[in-house]
Amino acid sequence: MTIATVSNIATSENTHEIVQNGAFVRQQNRFTTPFGDQAGELPVEKDRYRLLWTPICPWAHRAVIVRKLLGL
Repeated sequence: MTIATVSNIATSENTHEIVQNGAFVRQQNRFTTPFGDQAGELPVEKDRYRLLWTPICPWAHRAVIVRKLLGL
């Protein structure tokens, strides 16, 4: 069993994760604040938020196609 230290490349993280057996370790999601009307939640308002995407991203492109087909 080999233990290797892997740095987070292309992120602003300064921490290192320990990976065993070459397993992929996903970085923690930074966007976890829910939408709502209670304290600590992001307000739900028309035209307040924008969805940014690029057509070259296969995951974003599929989601944009579905949103366009559904009229969202």
